[in-house]
Amino acid sequence: MIIRHDNSGGKPGWYLDFVYTGAYDNNGVKKFESDFGVYRWLATSEPPYNTEAEGCIYKVEVGTGGVKNAGTDATVSLTLCAGSNCFLHVPNLAQYGTSGPSHDYFERGNRDLFEIPTNEGCNYACRMIIRHDNSGNKPGWYLDFVYTGAYDNNGVKRFESDFTVNRWLATSEWPYNTEAEVNHCPAQAENAHLPFSLLEQYVNNA
Repeated sequence: MIIRHDNSGGKPGWYLDFVYTGAYDNNGVKKFESDFGVYRWLATSEPPYNTEAEGCIYKVEVGTGGVKNAGTDATVSLTLCAGSNCFLHVPNLAQYGTSGPSHDYFERGNRDLFEIPTNEGCNYACRMIIRHDNSGNKPGWYLDFVYTGAYDNNGVKRFESDFTVNRWLATSEWPYNTEAEVNHCPAQAENAHLPFSLLEQYVNNA
């Protein structure tokens, strides 16, 4: 989503919270929906001094446990959601690692950092799904936590979320699966669209 104005008229500066879009077929059935959190001025008189908004960088920290054989060489994927609306899916998280392609990610005791740029506005993640493909030698993985921060193009943090896992993602260890989901969303976000302005209020008041 790219939104802008032409800076015309008296006092053209505009503080934009969010844009919500829904795509409906000819029968009125919703096929897709998207949320774009902006939460800043589109103005030449206020920071960041421009009349266009787009883009967000998600910074992710993944903590691997310290137990024996905690690390994995499997391919790890990450999905971030707000209720049923999943807005970011990363099939191979290591490709976005800040330590470079030669670094051995997801090893025992690691605190690995990743940066994922997008062309959309920042969204608040209250639900996180992380999994691996069970490939490689000893693919079982003990995951401590996932932390996410959403930063706008000016480096300002818009949202942050902590997801505690503290269990194995492995077919050889309880609970014998390679996926973990952590959900902190308010109940009304599960089965209905919740604008991110309301989600932000929920987070601030929690």
